[in-house]
Amino acid sequence: MKKQNVIILAVLLCLCLILLPVETHAETEGYFTYTVSDGKATITECDKSVSGDLTIPATLGGYPVTSIVEFAFSECNDLRSITIPASVTSIPNGAFRETRGLTGIWVAKDNPVYASDSKGVLYSKDMKKVLGAPLKLAGTYTIPDGVTEIGKYAFFSCASLTKVNIPETVTTIGMCAFSHCASLKTATIPASVTDLDGYVFSNCSSLESAVIPEGITIIKSSMFDKCKSLRTVTIPDSVTEIWTFAFAECESLTEINLSKVKIIGTAAFYECKNLTTITLGEGLMQIYDSAFQNAEKLASVTLPESLTELGDGAFWGCSSLRSMRIPAGVTTMGSLVFAQCSALEEISVDPANPKYICDDYGVLHNKEMTTLMAAPRNLSGTYTVADSVTEIAGYAFSDVNHLEEIVMPESITQIGAYAFTSCDKLAHVTIPQGVTMLESVFYHCTGLTSVTIPEGVTQLSAYAFGACPNLERVEIPSSVTQIGFKAFVSCLKLSEVIYYGSEQQWNDIQIDLLNDCLVNANRTYHVCDWGTGEITVKPTCKQEGLKKYTCSDCGREKMEKLTTVAHELEEAWSVDENKHWRACKNCDSKLSYTGHTPGPEATEDAPQNCLVCGYEIAPKLEKRYDWIWIVVGAVVLAGGGVTVITLKKKRQ
Repeated sequence: MKKQNVIILAVLLCLCLILLPVETHAETEGYFTYTVSDGKATITECDKSVSGDLTIPATLGGYPVTSIVEFAFSECNDLRSITIPASVTSIPNGAFRETRGLTGIWVAKDNPVYASDSKGVLYSKDMKKVLGAPLKLAGTYTIPDGVTEIGKYAFFSCASLTKVNIPETVTTIGMCAFSHCASLKTATIPASVTDLDGYVFSNCSSLESAVIPEGITIIKSSMFDKCKSLRTVTIPDSVTEIWTFAFAECESLTEINLSKVKIIGTAAFYECKNLTTITLGEGLMQIYDSAFQNAEKLASVTLPESLTELGDGAFWGCSSLRSMRIPAGVTTMGSLVFAQCSALEEISVDPANPKYICDDYGVLHNKEMTTLMAAPRNLSGTYTVADSVTEIAGYAFSDVNHLEEIVMPESITQIGAYAFTSCDKLAHVTIPQGVTMLESVFYHCTGLTSVTIPEGVTQLSAYAFGACPNLERVEIPSSVTQIGFKAFVSCLKLSEVIYYGSEQQWNDIQIDLLNDCLVNANRTYHVCDWGTGEITVKPTCKQEGLKKYTCSDCGREKMEKLTTVAHELEEAWSVDENKHWRACKNCDSKLSYTGHTPGPEATEDAPQNCLVCGYEIAPKLEKRYDWIWIVVGAVVLAGGGVTVITLKKKRQ
């Protein structure tokens, strides 16, 4: 029995060894590093010193060479040509796209999978698919009739290629097929193409014109990204979507017709600096983040009524944009949509829009007037922010060069980065008490001479008051614990700092680099005596209260928020047939709001009530009555018969 167990154990061990994956080790022979698996060699790397014409051997280490990994010949820039033997049956797309000096890829005629043409361009054996071109391919290249697919990376980085003739038989063009073809001037895609992948012409810096065929519905990501010479592009009516970075950094593009497009993707026209005219049609629903960011010459845009969404920074940096009307259908609008639109003089919103509104000065808010989103750049004099506003968005007042005074209510708790940057005539600012952090808020306000920072602010982040060359006086509260990188950089006239705390507290503040203007200014310390304070707004169950403290020495004020108080409940329950609750005497809140808890089932003597509030869930049952037969007498009939007489009687 023991011997049998030993044999079984040995067999199981052998099976385990057979099933274990075979670990492959890299070997080197000649110029090639390779691995062996299942008795077949795969080339993983070629010595970068190789030069001239190279023939891949049919065997390495006695094993047939059947495959080449991606980038195996990367940076073999002195390699002039490469010949592929019949044994190689697996070559990844664009395998030679980093072999800069390659003039030809040649394939043995008896290779069962691959072939090459007279220019040394790699094809599938049936000549239906272009797989890869040598990077030194130059001038005009004509893809032969019968080819149906231009593979991924097929002509990638063919920097001297000026023109490609694509036959009507081609239906598919893969990702990056012509990417980085720096000399390619025109791109005419035949009507037969139905599948056009992303990045196809990205970084074709000499490309001047492109024609997209009817039938293509999507211009995919980075299709013409960084085509800096692209001047004209024909987009057919079939195109309904333009994806991320599709035309980003097409600096020469001046106009584009998007009349049938429904979706414009993130950064689709980012950095199209010379784009002056865009045509948007009814049917457009979404313009995503940064779609037209830094289109510096775009002066006007008409948003269609069909539009529902404007993404973050959609028109950021469109410095020539003069007016913008938000249609009624826009119900989602991101932040910074009009950041750094320095010429934007008019913002308007369709009165029927349910989510956004402009005030009498043309300042854009959400409908509840709690977030101030953007101000027109011709706003001047004094502007008073509405009492309902709790947040001023980033860049909201950037480049409002005629704004002299901003009055902010104490309701404000957040001011976004660069909210007042380059407000050159703004001389003095008092920041609301509820704000706790300032990040680049007043950067480059050249007219700013004094700032009062309230108690409660804990952090002055990077560039909070940077590049304010005329800032002379700043009041800093003891609540500040950190002053960030370059918060006061280039504030060359800063001479007076009033710190409302002790010298020891000042020394405890973490002050980052390049704040010499602040550190070297004359500093006065003052520890405020706040006293017990005075409640100015009594807290209720509906809203927080406020308590004001005033320093008995300097008159400086600070506010403290008081938390809401508990609800005052009615004694009696309010009920309906499904639930019960107790109402607050001071507001419409419903407390202890829940469904009824049924008590014992109703009987003839008592209804079914809720065990909590006593509500009658079911009434008493009706009393039941039984019928019985009662004999009350007998009658003697003629002939001697007797009949019993009975009566029906109800008994309770």
